Amino acid sequence: MKLLRISIIMLAFLLIVPATVQGDPGWRDFYVDAMPGRMHVWVNGDGLPLILLHGNAASGRWFTWLDVPDGYSAIAPDLPGFGGSWRCGEYDIGQYADSVIGLMDAMGVDSAVVLGHSLGGAVAIELVDRWPGRFSGLILANSIPFINANVTKEYLDKASKYATDDALLRSSLQAMAPTLTGQDKMEMMFEEARKMDPRGFTENPLALSRLDQSGKLAGFGGPVLYLASELDMIIPASFMRYYSSVTPLARYEEIKGAGHAPMLEDPEAFAYAAFNFARQLGK
Repeated sequence: MKLLRISIIMLAFLLIVPATVQGDPGWRDFYVDAMPGRMHVWVNGDGLPLILLHGNAASGRWFTWLDVPDGYSAIAPDLPGFGGSWRCGEYDIGQYADSVIGLMDAMGVDSAVVLGHSLGGAVAIELVDRWPGRFSGLILANSIPFINANVTKEYLDKASKYATDDALLRSSLQAMAPTLTGQDKMEMMFEEARKMDPRGFTENPLALSRLDQSGKLAGFGGPVLYLASELDMIIPASFMRYYSSVTPLARYEEIKGAGHAPMLEDPEAFAYAAFNFARQLGK
């Protein structure tokens, strides 16, 4: 795996902006002019790159409580339509994957381990399926291969209200992270959800309902880690345990006492699992 390289010329295209509320002070955020659109990204460390992809109603800022070990570079972009990144007007997993590759090209990242959380897991699977040579490993955190996900009218009716009902949105975010007690993290989750293109509350689940990723991991050929959470009610640990048993070169790990947002609920355990997996690939 090649080291992350950002040339002096490329740095001229980065607009540094001050970070707001985050956990580890080593994180910095900036904009990158990439194809097909301008991306906002959070970065920590210098070394072997680990790409961190967030889920719906989230952003790369969710990962800024992770302590990045020496020798690694964590790169957590805001996907299109989220955080500070460009609004493509489309809600398509393939489009999101294109933007991640564009970001990697602009930053000089030739190869990486990729971690996808929730909806970000679907993006990560598209990446390793379409560009397998650029990824040495895949981590699916609270995510499984999506095969025409069932999105009910009841769910869509509720999700459509998140755009205007602050109390309902806060309640939903709290349910995602049932063990989270820090008010700073809850406020961060709410702020980042409000930055998202509001149509994404319903359009991104519909995009997953149109997605068929069956068989895509079989062609990857690289190692896969299914990282589940004991208390996750959105992607239950039992589902992830099953998929790990039928995916080639896969293994399963479970974070105890956490819900659907383990990078916030137990950042130490989440970072250990992710970077330990990446470290073994680097040997």
